[in-house]
Amino acid sequence: MGDAFGLAFLLVPMWFFLACSLSVSASQGGLDWLGLTRGMQHTLIVVTCLTLLVATWFSGALSGEPANQTPWAVRPLMYWAVYLFPVVIFCFSLLNANSGLGASVPPLLLRIPVGLVGGVSLLVSCGLLLELAISNQQRQAQQVDAIISREDQLNKSRI
Repeated sequence: MGDAFGLAFLLVPMWFFLACSLSVSASQGGLDWLGLTRGMQHTLIVVTCLTLLVATWFSGALSGEPANQTPWAVRPLMYWAVYLFPVVIFCFSLLNANSGLGASVPPLLLRIPVGLVGGVSLLVSCGLLLELAISNQQRQAQQVDAIISREDQLNKSRI
C-alpha cells in the first residue's frame, strides 16, 4: 500500500509537468493537426493527462497483484504502461516544442504513438468508471437481498 502512495507522489507532479510541456507544444501549433481550437486543445491535454495519470498509477500500483484482484480495465496495461506512456508523451512534447529536433521526424511517426497512448488511457479510465458503476450496482443489489432476507426471517419468526 505504501508503494501505491509513493507512486502517486511521483506520478502526479510528473503528469503535471508533462501536461505543461504539452501545453507549450500546443501553444506553438504542435496539436493543430487535431483540427481543434486552442482552448479545446488545452482541455484535451488536461483530460488526457488525467486519464494517463490514472492508467499509469493503476499500471504501477497493481503490478504485483494477482490478475483476479485487479480491475479488468487495467489488466492489459499491467507492468508496462507506467514506463512507456510518460516516455511517449515526453518525446512527443520535446520534438514538437523544439522545431529543430522535430523537423527530421515524419509527423505521422509522432502522432500515432501519442494518439494510441491517449486513446488507450481514455478507454482504461472509461472502463474503470464502468467497472465502478457495475460494482456499486451489484453491491446495492446484495444489500437489497440482505434486507429482504432479514424481513423474511422476521416474518417467519412472528408466525
